Amino acid sequence: MKNGNYYKTVIKGSWIYNLWVWADKYKIDNPQKINPNWGEIFEPEYRGIPRDKELLIQMRHLDLSNYNLREIPDDIVCMENLKWINISGNSLENFPLGILNYEFLESINISENIITFIPSDLKYLKNLHRIISVGNNLKNIDEELKEKMIYTLWDNYND
Repeated sequence: MKNGNYYKTVIKGSWIYNLWVWADKYKIDNPQKINPNWGEIFEPEYRGIPRDKELLIQMRHLDLSNYNLREIPDDIVCMENLKWINISGNSLENFPLGILNYEFLESINISENIITFIPSDLKYLKNLHRIISVGNNLKNIDEELKEKMIYTLWDNYND
């Protein structure tokens, strides 16, 4: 739908409505396939926030990279099926705590932000096996969290 007509498909004030308002405010793309051939082998990846209610609800991969975002809205936690989140290349100072609610999350890329702290509660996400953090200045990372990760890139790590 064009020119915001998608707003008519949801209740004003719902998490979907709020997420779409946020996405429009920050000029976040209405999904584009990153690689059209991925769908043949893997699940398709999209960059942005879909303005289609069903696609938004079913998404497993979310790419919000390189939008110069300073915050991730709390409403994003309602996207319950996410397994993979890429929020790299933004201007995030704080780790989005809502991510701690994703029980199926397997991978997160927080690279190239200005995040200095990763919450130790990430260790309780039983499916999470990859945190990519290149170009942040992370401090005081929980030892148990480090041990849980299979593929972790710590760049500029300071105790």
